[in-house]
Amino acid sequence: FQYGVFKTTLYSFSSKNNSKFFRFYDEQKKPKGALKIIESKKDKSLWISVGHFLAQKPAGQDTFALYPSIDKNIYILFEDSKNELWCGTEDGLYHFTSNRLLQYRIENQPATFPIKALLEDRAGNLWIGSEGEGLFQLQENVLRRFSYSEGLSSNRIISLLEDNEGSIWIGSRGGKLDRLKKKKIVNYSTSEGLPENYISALTEDKSGILWLGTKNHGVIKFKDGHWKTIT
Repeated sequence: FQYGVFKTTLYSFSSKNNSKFFRFYDEQKKPKGALKIIESKKDKSLWISVGHFLAQKPAGQDTFALYPSIDKNIYILFEDSKNELWCGTEDGLYHFTSNRLLQYRIENQPATFPIKALLEDRAGNLWIGSEGEGLFQLQENVLRRFSYSEGLSSNRIISLLEDNEGSIWIGSRGGKLDRLKKKKIVNYSTSEGLPENYISALTEDKSGILWLGTKNHGVIKFKDGHWKTIT
């Protein structure tokens, strides 16, 4: 199946021309906000959020489990290598446990900054991209921060990627494209030929080519040190 969304309704489509739609909220409590969907690697169920609502649709079923609201807008859903769900919200990091979202406490303190990007690296560390406070690495419940003083071009992080060499690429709002490699940050911008500095999405294909989603220039391809806009 493939899935699409319209407002707060989820549609599914199959190669058999079989289409269905599902609505997972009470009409009296219609949610507002961006709709996010990820598929669980563990059981192929769908995790779905819109506004501050979180729901799960089991694979092969037409019903939803709607979980208690946290009253915080959810910006990103992320499943780690242990198949545990994390949510970046307007008020910090939340972890799904015991059928509910609980605010994750780091060194016994809640991380209350807005979170727009999440990444797990090959060593199992969680990278947290915040809106305004920079980049954080969570390693064994110890938090390390990267910001302007460490070389970041912006503290407003909106996309993250680990490439096949182990470098962390960082897309931001109002900055440049940053690359963290061996504890050193290198900045790429329009001065180095990058068509645009606003990088909203990052991915790498099997051949090692980096692909960037931008605000105004569509998709950008980075190969052998050269940038190319795909139109």
